[in-house]
Amino acid sequence: MTILPNDGNKDGLIYKTLYNKEVVIGNCTVFPNAHFELHYHDMTEIYMIIEGVGEVFNNNKWNPVKKGDIIIFPAKTIHCCRTDRPEGIKLIYMFSKGPFESIKYYFAKELNKKAKL
Repeated sequence: MTILPNDGNKDGLIYKTLYNKEVVIGNCTVFPNAHFELHYHDMTEIYMIIEGVGEVFNNNKWNPVKKGDIIIFPAKTIHCCRTDRPEGIKLIYMFSKGPFESIKYYFAKELNKKAKL
């Protein structure tokens, strides 16, 4: 389990929490080859695609997404986003509870390591 800072800009992934109180709203840009790992949370997360095209991992498969799409990930649903477009894909992320500092990220890579031990 990991807690992320409110803002990040690393390895092809840029995100910024815009509203951080009883709910959380932020924006995120994912570039090709971004270090954005499969993960899940203890609560529902919503992605609203605002620019670009790419794919979202949901229900154990990659699904195409484009501007205007809204994807709801119920609690404990493994998810992620990727694109091969140089301009990236931009999304708004939303959580029903805040603040962002309380949201736990469970990365699939970490879970797989634990399962092998």
